[in-house]
Amino acid sequence: MLGFGFRRYRLLGKNEDKTPEDSSTQEEEAYKEVTYSSQLSDVLKVNMALKTLQVIGQILRNSPGSMRGNVKFDITKESYGLGLRVLRVVLALAETNMELLREYFSRFIGE
Repeated sequence: MLGFGFRRYRLLGKNEDKTPEDSSTQEEEAYKEVTYSSQLSDVLKVNMALKTLQVIGQILRNSPGSMRGNVKFDITKESYGLGLRVLRVVLALAETNMELLREYFSRFIGE
């Protein structure tokens, strides 16, 4: 509960100096729907993968008896593979562009 309150405080504090019109436009822009394509930047793909892993983790954690074991195992195995692919991309980005990676993780941690 402490984390939620702090995060909410931080998010509210982040938009204090902006007018309501500015913040609503930025929120709409930040949460617009993006469909996956091979033309997306690697950073955006990593972000999509991490969000997907978070959602899948919540689903697996919150459905202990409603899903059969083999289904959970298959989902977990594919999630693990996705995590490894994300790690490979992140390490490749680190080799080529450290500053972009720092910027991405600072934004990701800020969310």
